[in-house]
Amino acid sequence: MSIEKVTSLDELKALGYFESIKTVYFTKYMFLVAHTDGNKLVLHVPDDVKDVFMDLNEFPRYLKALENGNNELLLNFHEDIVTTLLINSWSVFELIIKDLAKKDYSTDPGDSTANYHRSSFGLTNAEKKDLDLFYYIRNAIVHYNGAYYAYKAIDHVYDGYRYESKGHEGNKIHLPPAESAFKMHLDIERLAYKAWDTHHRIKS
Repeated sequence: MSIEKVTSLDELKALGYFESIKTVYFTKYMFLVAHTDGNKLVLHVPDDVKDVFMDLNEFPRYLKALENGNNELLLNFHEDIVTTLLINSWSVFELIIKDLAKKDYSTDPGDSTANYHRSSFGLTNAEKKDLDLFYYIRNAIVHYNGAYYAYKAIDHVYDGYRYESKGHEGNKIHLPPAESAFKMHLDIERLAYKAWDTHHRIKS
């Protein structure tokens, strides 16, 4: 059995990463739509599935909440769809940007940053500001428990919503609805390939 490597990155491999993110997003979203009445998850758990998890102390409590139609569980599932999409999308974008700057950077003992502001990527100021927002949201989720933070300020309008951190540090950051989050994913993918194409065009 061969071990998958992230080295020797090419367009086909990068495309595969983004396609994997899309298919998981669509599957989760369709699952959510198919199993909710708008207020709670509506899900039948087969007995054989119950038997697999019943030895876990947490499962009976979860199952009871599910059967009672816990609204918080529905909201948490929706949030997971959005946060997972954005974090994974940014991870692939960062992989591409870092690899363009330093080929097979994961094999290098030195530090590597995702500097998408490099002129060789050909991104406009407006595109960089969108990326600044996407990176800010990613960091808010991963490092600040989903809150606006003071280390770096953000004030940017995306898809009709203004993200403003000043005066809101420590407050829960606005998470876009699933449709807007997918638009972010598509923009991240588009800008990754723009950087890829521009960088290789300049090199050739």
